[in-house]
Amino acid sequence: MDNHAEFKKGILFALGAHLLWGILPIYWRFIHG
Repeated sequence: MDNHAEFKKGILFALGAHLLWGILPIYWRFIHG
């Protein structure tokens, strides 16, 4: 089991979630604005 790959996957997941929650409110406001 490659620990480094798991670590990288975790970072990518965290980054993706952070980006999503950063964009989501703007997207929501744009649609319901």
